[in-house]
Amino acid sequence: MKGVGLHSGSEVEIWLCPSKADSGIRFLADGGGESEAFSVTPMAVSSTERGTVLRGANGDEIRTVEHLLAACYGLRIDNLLVRVRGGEIPAADGSSLPFVHLLLEAGQALLPEVRRVAAPSSPIWVADGDACLVALPSSNLEVTFAVSYPFVGSQLASFVMDPDSFVSDLAPARTFGFRHEADQIHAAGLAQGANLDNVLLVDERGYSSPLRFPDELARHKILDLLGDLALTRADLQCRILAVKSGHRLNNQLARAIFSQIETGGCDVNA
Repeated sequence: MKGVGLHSGSEVEIWLCPSKADSGIRFLADGGGESEAFSVTPMAVSSTERGTVLRGANGDEIRTVEHLLAACYGLRIDNLLVRVRGGEIPAADGSSLPFVHLLLEAGQALLPEVRRVAAPSSPIWVADGDACLVALPSSNLEVTFAVSYPFVGSQLASFVMDPDSFVSDLAPARTFGFRHEADQIHAAGLAQGANLDNVLLVDERGYSSPLRFPDELARHKILDLLGDLALTRADLQCRILAVKSGHRLNNQLARAIFSQIETGGCDVNA
């Protein structure tokens, strides 16, 4: 896939390559050898400013990985090598749906008994002001997300995760932004590639294009959360309650869950 990078504004390109069983999802900056590919973990996150940025041991950074990772997580793809030219994942239309289409067109080899399933044995809570995330023990993955924004009001979305519902109900939900924040974001060197084809713009007049869902903003926040939780490298079985969370708090929850997995605090089976 070729396209513009949402934040860099440059032309970028990715190749999604098959990978061996139990190798996980790995990223590789174009020009490097496969030995330089780095695996996704919550600890590889170097920035959560308006997106999730991963950094490898050699210092290579890959920006805006969350929508691609959400597609992998939603389709239950565990092993993949992502080669990246330009240091950023293409913005596409601001959702996960273009990545879903690519992956479904390519097809998937099902490898039984290699998935790592993790269920927190006790509630995990992270918070920052009026934003919070709570992961509760459950028999499947269910996410409930509440948001409140200027010109939008409150939205609430809740889904039990499975590949079919992900593709139809979450993958199409687009990145959104607010017109009154645009100058500040651009001044910070971000969103240089943002346009009305890859961002749903919101202002006092409403939305820049028709909504795909009445609660599209809340659904996109679930999409982002799934992409950030994909860094745990596990099929999570928990009920997550989210209020006003963003990438930084998502990463804190991913780190807490990942730490429990690594130290035996989660019930894990492969």
